[in-house]
Amino acid sequence: MAHTTGAKFMAEALKASGVTHVFVAPAIAREALAELSQLGVKSIVTHGEKAAAYMADGYARAANRPAICFAQSVGTANLAAGLQDSYLTLSPLITMTGIVHGPGASIGGGSVAAERDPDNDTFSSTLRPTH
Repeated sequence: MAHTTGAKFMAEALKASGVTHVFVAPAIAREALAELSQLGVKSIVTHGEKAAAYMADGYARAANRPAICFAQSVGTANLAAGLQDSYLTLSPLITMTGIVHGPGASIGGGSVAAERDPDNDTFSSTLRPTH
């Protein structure tokens, strides 16, 4: 399996899926946002996670396609209000949360497993079910 950074893997997967905008609070997924920017995906920076969820929900409804918002693990609870509205209106909103713990990482609430290789500072990513 080819090795790449987790940030690059996520950015390329989102771009390949047609993502043009992501909604984030400052200081979340900095490496992934840099990779997304290099691929032409625009980051809409918000004051907090709740605002990111609401803005992504509005974008998804207006564009009639899935929207992405990021949150760090401690900010996930702040997404609840925006996620509730998008759920009730069947708006296609995708949230990605996670935090790096030691030698492994969890990106996207556990939907992507990334194992860090300390020898060359790369990640080997695999998809796994969330349930």
